Amino acid sequence: MARLTIPGDFISQLTLLSNIKAKNDEDGATSPLIPFLTQQGINLNDDAAAGNAAQAHETNRALLAKQSENFRQLRDNYFKTGYCFLLLFSINSSITFGKYLYSNSWIRLAKDSVVSFS
Repeated sequence: MARLTIPGDFISQLTLLSNIKAKNDEDGATSPLIPFLTQQGINLNDDAAAGNAAQAHETNRALLAKQSENFRQLRDNYFKTGYCFLLLFSINSSITFGKYLYSNSWIRLAKDSVVSFS
C-alpha cells in the first residue's frame, strides 16, 4: 500500500483534495475509496466546497499580510525620521542648556559630564 504524504501548505493541500475527488468521481461506484469514506464519514463534495471557501480566505490572508508588511515599513520610515529629528533636537537643546547652566565654569561642565565607574 502506498504512503500518502500530506503537504503542509494550503495550495498543495487543496490540489491534493481536488485530485482525490477527481479520481473518486472518475472511478464512480468502483472506487476503492468509497468504503473508507463511508466508514470515516467523509463527504468529498462538502470538503471541496469548504476548500473553495477556504481559498477565498487564503487569498484575503495573503493580501492582508502583504499590506501589513507595507504599512509596517511605512510606519518605521515615518518613525525613523521623527525619531532622528527628536534626537538631534534633544542633543542640541541639552548642549544649549548646559552652556547657560555652566556659562562661567567650562571646567566644571567637563568634570560633571564625565562618567566615572571607580
